[in-house]
Amino acid sequence: MPAIGVLGPSYCGSTLLNYMLGSHPSIYGGSELRRLFDADPRRRCAVCGPACRLWTRENLATANQAGPGGLYDFLRNLTDRPVICDASKSVDHFLRIAPEPFTWVVMTKHPLRSLASFTINRLYRDTSAPDLAQARGSVTDEEFTAFVREQVKRLAKFYAHVERERAYFESHGDVVYLSYEQVATAPEEALKTVLDGSGLTVDPTMLDYASKEHHPIGGNTGPHSQARRKAGRSRTWTGRATYNRHFYESTDGIRLDDKWRDAFTDRQIELVTGARGFAALCTRLGYDQSHDPRRPVAHP
Repeated sequence: MPAIGVLGPSYCGSTLLNYMLGSHPSIYGGSELRRLFDADPRRRCAVCGPACRLWTRENLATANQAGPGGLYDFLRNLTDRPVICDASKSVDHFLRIAPEPFTWVVMTKHPLRSLASFTINRLYRDTSAPDLAQARGSVTDEEFTAFVREQVKRLAKFYAHVERERAYFESHGDVVYLSYEQVATAPEEALKTVLDGSGLTVDPTMLDYASKEHHPIGGNTGPHSQARRKAGRSRTWTGRATYNRHFYESTDGIRLDDKWRDAFTDRQIELVTGARGFAALCTRLGYDQSHDPRRPVAHP
């Protein structure tokens, strides 16, 4: 298994999975490697920044020159790890990568959780509110409903794209569907699912991913904040990141993302769950009422 390709929309849990996989001594967790080919400010190590010993200016330039056809071989030589985890998520990116045996991981996340992240990081970002509560209250029902409908359409379109290209992915490896909830609540089993048939076994230290050395490109702030703290690198919270600051700073290890509780009022939750296409999207991704985050957890 020379490569693991992670597909999914934004905020699907791909960065968390990448960190856990990248904690294995045989796997380099590259995260959003597609950014190596973009003129993107996130085209650098997400933990170390410009001071990274791995992603120097010269290595960034060489990776860009290697292109999609030579990227993974360059990374194997650079990191001395035979397996590359590419959590770029983009279908089009993987169609450009030189074909080789893959394990493809299609990440899903309950739409209520996904929409909370999209709302905080995109809709509320455009308000001038100083905190999450005021940002939430500054959006009208009409604006909120229109935004949610558009994001539901985008999510459905993404997974339809994956299915249209499924024959291609299957011709170059195994396709595994994995939910964010599985990764967060049963991480060892989730890792076994990804590594099944690869000859690699789950190392228990993969669950303590933040304590390992990582040099990912791009990705989500949540796992990055933990890795930076462990590496002794402070984080400056500005702009929309302040809306998530409490969640990120209070998290060590793996826990479910339930920001929807802070992102939405009761009225907005009704608008989300009643939005056109929401129920169909839940069904499409395999979530039924038993998976609804609003349901209380039954303890034996």
